[in-house]
Amino acid sequence: MTKSESTRRKSYGPKFLVIGPHKTGTTWLFHQLQLQEVIQTTPFKEYHYLSRIPGAMEISPSKSFFEWANNTITARKKLFYQGKTKMGIREALVYFYQKPSIKRYANIFPKHQNKIVGEVAPETYMIQEKTIRELYHYYPSLKIIIGLRNPIWSDASLAQMINRLAATSTEYSQNKNQDKSLPKAVKSMVLSMNTLLDHHLEKWLSIFPENQVHAYDFTMIADNPNTLLNELSFFLDVDFSNRSELQTKVNTFAYSTIHNDFKNQLIEKHRNSVEKLIQQGILPNHSALFTSWLEEM
Repeated sequence: MTKSESTRRKSYGPKFLVIGPHKTGTTWLFHQLQLQEVIQTTPFKEYHYLSRIPGAMEISPSKSFFEWANNTITARKKLFYQGKTKMGIREALVYFYQKPSIKRYANIFPKHQNKIVGEVAPETYMIQEKTIRELYHYYPSLKIIIGLRNPIWSDASLAQMINRLAATSTEYSQNKNQDKSLPKAVKSMVLSMNTLLDHHLEKWLSIFPENQVHAYDFTMIADNPNTLLNELSFFLDVDFSNRSELQTKVNTFAYSTIHNDFKNQLIEKHRNSVEKLIQQGILPNHSALFTSWLEEM
């Protein structure tokens, strides 16, 4: 590595990044991280910073995701000016007013000498390989945390969340007293999203070293949250001393509410992807988990 290349690497900035996927308990995890004195997270979950870097996502800037993200940031800007956030002026300037870039990414985090800083950004796991490579170049010691959940259930849960957010739409209003099934528009949106685990996990694992990536099983949040925090504490090399809210409930939903037609469509979407996770040895320590997913399909 040349001198010019090495000087581009940041000596400060994020030490960890939780990349999702969606509906894998990242809100619960964000809350647990906020409780720890030795950890400094961003004031908000899902900063939508890396995903807003031009060309970072495999979707067009005209898509509804970016409109939603920009509206979220506008609302947060108002909170900042009202003094209702813990953002410093330096971080706010970068976050609200400067064009997002990998190089500037470090500047949205406070410079702490005695804490490790990072963020929880589920949609980030879908950013493109070129952006991941640049991220690793600037922050080579960054640790990546990935949640694993049977993708048919995470997509089903995502569909229900989208439906709740669109509760005032005409289609929802027409259906809510007649049919408890999800609107066709919501199903189509989720089915068309490129949420295939093998595709996205392979990108991250081909760039970040294995010892800098930790994948956890979503079911541990309900079944054994203490063990999960022990694993994360060891991975991040910090003491998770505050476990006062360990039993905080994770967002769940009743699988029985999914109509069979939609479930079958989700199975068709994800079965080959899960099979590839096993066949290609992606996260081999979790092959038994992936096999159990197939048995649910």
